[in-house]
Amino acid sequence: MPRAGAYELRECIAGLGAFGLFSKEWFQMAESLQHVANVALMEQSGPSAHSMTLWEKDELAVRYLLEEGKLNLCLRLMEEYMHFAFSSNWQDKLRDAEIIGPKGQHLGIPEVQVAMGAFEQSMGLLINCALKSVEAVQTIDMPLMFSHIAKVVEHVNSHPELLSARDADKKQATLVILYLLSVIRVVDKLDEDRVMTLLAESKATEVLLEILASNGTVLGTPILIAAAHLFAVIMATEGYKTHPERYVPNDTAKKNCLKLRDLVIKSQFQSPERRQKIRPLIREMERFELEDGL
Repeated sequence: MPRAGAYELRECIAGLGAFGLFSKEWFQMAESLQHVANVALMEQSGPSAHSMTLWEKDELAVRYLLEEGKLNLCLRLMEEYMHFAFSSNWQDKLRDAEIIGPKGQHLGIPEVQVAMGAFEQSMGLLINCALKSVEAVQTIDMPLMFSHIAKVVEHVNSHPELLSARDADKKQATLVILYLLSVIRVVDKLDEDRVMTLLAESKATEVLLEILASNGTVLGTPILIAAAHLFAVIMATEGYKTHPERYVPNDTAKKNCLKLRDLVIKSQFQSPERRQKIRPLIREMERFELEDGL
């Protein structure tokens, strides 16, 4: 990236702040987030050497995000935004408020909705790009991350229409699956006991299995593949092997897990090489059938 572009990118990231939701500064931040997220996506679009550290890669957006100490701020801003967006009366709240845009103009609900969608997509994708780096995962506020994921999956389970909404693959309804995968995939480089305890306490795995079993057909193939990999890496951990009932707690959850076979495994994991990558999941599904008679 040219020096001027790198300087502008760092300035955008340094300018991220805990601005009040729908304040003038919030709208300005939402606009700059689109640029930062687009750069992060572009930088990760090519081949990447997994053995390289973040500081060795040409991923300036994520690197600056960590260097400026903004990653957990981004997560807090997303959690705050989703709390508002999930409220049943958010439109009434907007009608009662006088919303001023970044240029001092009055904004109606349609204009605010556009900004809301752009904010969720840009911030969500930026966090997802960051979590592909183990250094970012090691920095993230884990209790807040799992709390956020738990709230999102619970809400989605009650409002499955979110999964078929426009750009659902760029919204929190599906991105939290990728967040979880990024964390659990490197659990051996984290405090595994703490991470797996947080996962168990969140009950996210049980709810996710219910979502996948009930609404998986509306999800895109990449998300379904990610979900299969997620449960495979969960089931390969010592935390799961020691206490599987904490993550797949009952027969309903086990039956929901078995539905992954028709949902994605048969079509996307046909070759022995691909099936080997999710072997812990396949092994557990076979155990559910043999030991539990499901």
